[in-house]
Amino acid sequence: MGNPLNRLSITGEDTEYLTRNEVSKVLNVTVQTLNNWRREGVLNPLKIGGRVLYRKEDVYSNSRLVA
Repeated sequence: MGNPLNRLSITGEDTEYLTRNEVSKVLNVTVQTLNNWRREGVLNPLKIGGRVLYRKEDVYSNSRLVA
C-alpha cells in the first residue's frame, strides 16, 4: 500500500484505495468473489486510470463484508 497511486486526492480529500488483490487478501475471498459482489452491488469498485480500485473506507465499513 506504499504505492502513491493508491492514495488520491479528489476535491481536497485524501482517499486511500486498495487493488483487487489487496481487497481479496483483506477479506479472505477470491477475486472472482469480488467480481460477483460488484455485479450484485455489494461492493463497487472505481476504475481510475485503467485500474480497478476499491475505496479503503468502503471495504472496512461494509458490515456485510467484515465479520
